[in-house]
Amino acid sequence: MRVAAEAIWTGSGAQPPGTPAADGADILEAGTLNPGTLNPGTIVIDDGVITAIEPQFDADADHAFRGCVITPGLVNAHVHLDLTYPAESERLDRPFTEWLLTMRDLREREGRDGMERAAQRGIEQSIESGTTTLVDYDATGASLKPLAESPIRRVVLREVIQFAPEFDRCRAVLEEFLAASPTSLELRGLAPHAPYTVQREVLTGCLDLLRDTHRPWSMHICEQPWELELMLAGRGPGADWLGSIGVDPKRFGVPGMSTVEYLADVGALADPKLTPGLLVHANYLDRDELASLTTTGATIVYCPRSHHFFAHTPHPLPDLIAHGVPVCLGTDGTVSTGTGGHLSMLEEMRAAKRAHSDLRPDTLFRMTTALPHKALGQTFGTGKLEPNQPADLAVWNNAKTLAEVIERGECQATFIAGHRVHSAPGS
Repeated sequence: MRVAAEAIWTGSGAQPPGTPAADGADILEAGTLNPGTLNPGTIVIDDGVITAIEPQFDADADHAFRGCVITPGLVNAHVHLDLTYPAESERLDRPFTEWLLTMRDLREREGRDGMERAAQRGIEQSIESGTTTLVDYDATGASLKPLAESPIRRVVLREVIQFAPEFDRCRAVLEEFLAASPTSLELRGLAPHAPYTVQREVLTGCLDLLRDTHRPWSMHICEQPWELELMLAGRGPGADWLGSIGVDPKRFGVPGMSTVEYLADVGALADPKLTPGLLVHANYLDRDELASLTTTGATIVYCPRSHHFFAHTPHPLPDLIAHGVPVCLGTDGTVSTGTGGHLSMLEEMRAAKRAHSDLRPDTLFRMTTALPHKALGQTFGTGKLEPNQPADLAVWNNAKTLAEVIERGECQATFIAGHRVHSAPGS
């Protein structure tokens, strides 16, 4: 099969198709690559894998796209598929801790069937907007059936929340979950929810399972401004919230150290036997935490629209980039993307650009292609369009450059493993 376009971005800058990637091309560093006009080309695909990229537009290709840009398929590095519901407002109008309880109530009210329908909506929205790989925080198992019926690649992370210290309460369930990856499209791992919702013994037990199985893991960290006070002293709004749900933070265990220090203390960071973690949000890193992340191998996942919804202070993205810490983008659930929210990584790139105007188009695309694939151990490829890589493609109309894609592009088509799984109306 042959797929042609008048502009192709292979994931390695604005070089002619087929040119080898420049050294360090997957590093977030402003000013290293030319994001200007791209080049025409034709991607040759056999059995779901790219075999060649020819440096000319073939108008007679099986799929020929004029006035379009082809990029690698996008990766959503953090999503809650079972929370694909409309947000109640453009900005959160109550305390975060109250909002958390409404999410619990929403899941209870919707039940299994409702959450499965929500997950199905999220999968459809993702494919329709050029996403070919998802990293899903699966709290209830509701996304498993819709994902199994979908062509999308996915990393499914079982979310763990447990205040009781006995890891044996959940060990067998987690072992069974990890052992049951049903297809080459799916990789499973664990997501201890946050440092204050998983007791230390449970967290270390999860980490041991991950070491034994070499699976990915993730955690929400430094999400709220009160997290540091809670971690250091067991006081503040976070401690009050724990008390309101019947958890004594002092009995639960106050680490007496920052979140990043705590993760290092339990062996979650810079352990060669453990897959480097996806650390989600990281909105309120202090200076020492930020500096220490540079040697851990961990990747930060920034969710721009969710960040805006919760009215956080500006994200430390520029400082993370300056320190060489890899950063990917995610959507979170649509319940926190503002009104009219849609699981679109293109919308996340636009929101990131609004919040950080100096971000280059190629940097934004790298944050949604090669960098998340690298963070996932390249289980599903490099995230670049090159020979011997999966033919996961996104086609964007109304554009000839990456900047134009971000400014006004729409997803014309999505290919996963060489199969056209989405076509825009009229295409």
